[in-house]
Amino acid sequence: MIKITLISILLIAIMVINNSCEKPEDLTATTDITKFSWNLKLLKEGHKNIKLEDIYLLELLNDSLFNLNLSVNGAGGKYKILSKGEVIIYNFQPFTEICCENDFDKKLITILPTITTYQVLNNTLIFKGDNVKVEFEKQ
Repeated sequence: MIKITLISILLIAIMVINNSCEKPEDLTATTDITKFSWNLKLLKEGHKNIKLEDIYLLELLNDSLFNLNLSVNGAGGKYKILSKGEVIIYNFQPFTEICCENDFDKKLITILPTITTYQVLNNTLIFKGDNVKVEFEKQ
């Protein structure tokens, strides 16, 4: 009798814990990413998170052009959504207004053109490429 009660309690505890771990909803197929501005929150190369040094804002101006605010300068280029979840970024260039880009800016500038896929999980836009991941949060 005590064994059955203990097993019941353990099963209920496992079910409660499992249900409390909310899984992010994949909204890639239904989200028009051009309708929002996105704040950079993570840059990852391999297994290494690269520390953000400033606030970076991605603006998808329309269905083919984007701007990215860097630490002191900006950058922009073209992108094309091949299908939901697949993207290419091209003609991407920094716009130097004040001196030089910092190391983080340079890393971000080299990583973005390598992006090949995107995913929208809840309020997060995730770009991925060969061994890189860039996450933006909906503003």
